[in-house]
Amino acid sequence: MTLASPALAEEVDPDYIIDRPDYITGEPWYQTAKSAWSIGVRTGLDDFPSSSAQGDLFQITGDWVIPWQTLGIFSVGPQLAILNLRAPVVGTVSDPLNVMLGATIRYQLKFIKNQPIVPTVALSWDYYRLKSAFPVAPHATGNGISFSGGVLLNLGWIDRETAKEAFQSLGMTRAYLSAEVQSTAFKNTVFSRDALFYLFGIRFEFE
Repeated sequence: MTLASPALAEEVDPDYIIDRPDYITGEPWYQTAKSAWSIGVRTGLDDFPSSSAQGDLFQITGDWVIPWQTLGIFSVGPQLAILNLRAPVVGTVSDPLNVMLGATIRYQLKFIKNQPIVPTVALSWDYYRLKSAFPVAPHATGNGISFSGGVLLNLGWIDRETAKEAFQSLGMTRAYLSAEVQSTAFKNTVFSRDALFYLFGIRFEFE
C-alpha cells in the first residue's frame, strides 16, 4: 500500500496531515498547532465601561511564546501605547500623544486543546513620557509596574472554517478577542498617580 503524499492528502482531506511533528490523530491540525509569536492591539476609553476608567489609551503589543510548555503558556514581548490621562496629576497636562512603552510577561491558563475562553494575567514594566505643565521641563518621565488580568475569547472555536483558512494562508494559529483590566502607577519624584484602564482588543498568534 502506497501512502499519499502530504500535498495529495491536503487536496483530498484538509484535516489530514502526516508530516507535522505536532500532528495529533483525530484532531484538526489547524486548531492544535502551537503558537510561536503574536501581535495585538488593545484600547481603553475614558469612563468606559465604568467611571473608574481613567483616560484613553491605544496600545500595540508583540509577544514571543516561550516553547516547551505544558501547563499554560508564558510569553514575553514589547508594547507601545499612546494615552491621555483624565484629570492628570499635578505638574502634567492632558495630551493624546503621551507615550508609554515597556516589556510584558504574560500567562495564559490553557488546559485543553482549542479552549474557547482563556484566562490571562500579565506583568509589565513601563516607561512613560507625559506632557509637563512647566515650560522649563516640557515632559515628565518615569517608570513603573503594571498588572493586568482578563480573558481571551477564541474566535477559531466560533468559526472553524475561517480559522482553517487563516492557518493555511497566513500560518495563524489563534485569533482572540481580549477583555482586560490594567492597573498602572505613574510616579516619579514630583508626582504620583494610580490609573485603571479597561482594555479591549484583538490578539493574533502565528506559528
